[in-house]
Amino acid sequence: MQVIGDVPAAISYDVYAHMYPLDTRNLGNFVTAGQVHLLPDGTLTCLVANDGVADPSAVLVNGPEGRMAYWLPAANLRPASAPPARR
Repeated sequence: MQVIGDVPAAISYDVYAHMYPLDTRNLGNFVTAGQVHLLPDGTLTCLVANDGVADPSAVLVNGPEGRMAYWLPAANLRPASAPPARR
């Protein structure tokens, strides 16, 4: 999978649920606390198949180089083999 756009990604589903829909004040607090990391456009990743959450709008992915898993919106992912989106 490949990340579409620069996406704030949460380290826990609880943080994700409080962050989305995006609220800049909450986002700033979570970034400062180290609970959120920005995944840049084009980051290659893979889905964690059994994330244990029934929310289809949220997906758990392995972070860059497999160092950590992050929650992000499913709409911000596409298959890595897909051509880049036109802007």
